[in-house]
Amino acid sequence: MEKPHYYGQIATILLTAEQNLSVSIEDNLEAGGSPFVVRLSFKTGGDVDVAGVMNVCTADAVSLASHLLKAANILDQAGPEVRAGLNGVRRLPIISLCGTRFFIDERLRQLRNVGNPDHYFDLDESYWR
Repeated sequence: MEKPHYYGQIATILLTAEQNLSVSIEDNLEAGGSPFVVRLSFKTGGDVDVAGVMNVCTADAVSLASHLLKAANILDQAGPEVRAGLNGVRRLPIISLCGTRFFIDERLRQLRNVGNPDHYFDLDESYWR
């Protein structure tokens, strides 16, 4: 089976640090199970650098996604006053398609080439129907 390709990154820039969470599909180096795993990598910069990597199977990745979605929905319903208090500039998520890196611009509903923002794909639903 050919290795599927995926890479996504979320970055939050705070007053004292930068936090990066990346998600990718990697070869499973452990014996048994699926030939591939979902790799979660976390890194912070600032006063204290912290880094970590976790490989999870498909079922655990789906479970984690479900927990994240539930927590995000609870925060949305709670209103902006109860949020974690993270202030700063948010980097747009980046994905890789056929070796080209694109950022997801949710405001414009577009995939834009990181190296050449004039190269983009509209994600308007009516276009794909």
